Amino acid sequence: MNPDGMSYLDLGDSFFQRDWAHAVNAWWSPLYPWLVGNVVGILKPSMKWEFPLVHAVNFGIFLVALLAFRYLLYTLLVHSRESAIGLGNALPDWALVLLGYSIFWWIALEVQSLYSVGPDPLVVACFCLVMAMLLRLEAGARLMQFVLIGAVLGTSYWVKTVMFPLGLVVLAVAYLWR
Repeated sequence: MNPDGMSYLDLGDSFFQRDWAHAVNAWWSPLYPWLVGNVVGILKPSMKWEFPLVHAVNFGIFLVALLAFRYLLYTLLVHSRESAIGLGNALPDWALVLLGYSIFWWIALEVQSLYSVGPDPLVVACFCLVMAMLLRLEAGARLMQFVLIGAVLGTSYWVKTVMFPLGLVVLAVAYLWR
């Protein structure tokens, strides 16, 4: 367990016990500790099983990130086939899939470290969803698509604060794209 993971566990306990004075602070984003705190609080594992349970929650979050990446990759493949100048003209689909999953696994295992406890896999999931939604805007923008992009960006802000300025950039790109 890394030091940040211990802080997330303490914050999660504060969220579950509704100790708002300790749960809400200016340093840690609230969604990940709230999620971990609720799982640990509901299942009430012994001290021996608390860390493995948190790692199981992280693995579940990683699976969500993998599904979000799969959705992004599928959207990218469809977009490259439909666009006049796309990646599909340069590489076949199997090569793009192989390259995409290689990059995803490299990010998951080396860049953000799947083994450490933290919200980074949730950030990856939100980012992949937003990028896929931006690619789908080109097919035809509807108000509901912008609402969903805003909802995912808002959720990603609750996951990690750095997503706030990145979210503003994404909203600007979405507006200028359509």
